Amino acid sequence: MRFTNKVVLLSKKMYDGSQDGILKELVRRDTALVCVTGVDAAFIEDMLDEFAATDDSGAGDRLITTSHTDDSLEQVLAFANAFDVGEQGELSIIEI
Repeated sequence: MRFTNKVVLLSKKMYDGSQDGILKELVRRDTALVCVTGVDAAFIEDMLDEFAATDDSGAGDRLITTSHTDDSLEQVLAFANAFDVGEQGELSIIEI
């Protein structure tokens, strides 16, 4: 799986803990922006924030998260593309 500094995380199911690995990896990879959309987006964003806050490496210190419960994928992609992360922002979509 390729990680970029901006990620749209498209959830296909309710949070059940099986997503923890990818959420923790996004924190460890020093991702700048994660926009969560799809099923249970707000709770998955909360879990991502929790992992970032409890990560001892400091990698999650600059992570910005958003949840988009009522937006279309196209709207979330437009938001992520327009979001300035202070560097060349490459975007990827990851389905979970």
